[in-house]
Amino acid sequence: MDLPILSAALENLKRKWYEEVEINPETVLMDKKDFSKRIKPIKKMVETQFAGTEYVERMKRSVEGMNRMSVSEQLTHFFEGIDMPVGKKEKKALQARNFSAHGLYAGDSIDYEEQFMTSQVYECILVRVILKLLKYEGNYIDYGTIGYPEKNINCPSGSEVGETP
Repeated sequence: MDLPILSAALENLKRKWYEEVEINPETVLMDKKDFSKRIKPIKKMVETQFAGTEYVERMKRSVEGMNRMSVSEQLTHFFEGIDMPVGKKEKKALQARNFSAHGLYAGDSIDYEEQFMTSQVYECILVRVILKLLKYEGNYIDYGTIGYPEKNINCPSGSEVGETP
């Protein structure tokens, strides 16, 4: 399954776009100073509760990490930034990347046809992102839908024409 490779390409496009438009990507949920102030009592509690163990610093880092957006949240922010609606099947493909990257697509019940279609939808996400970055406003071929229909760039892969995301 090629989802981790496609995902890496999407992550790089996202990162480069933020560099090009000189926007600081939203990677935190709330203001860092405000968050630091709010977690001080929690960090002290962690120090107290884990005192004498080798895990104090690790637990404090975990608390500090609670303010970070997930990759999924960062991608949502990116898609909004390039004005690209994301459909249900595309959201499912974005989630499937996690399953594939972390080895959860395994066992006897692998549906290879479904995996193939998920991969096709993910490829279309990548194609649509590239076209959006090029300011393209025409149609694309949706390889994530059987019959490979031509759709407007704002119509998500895997969805019916006119279906809202």
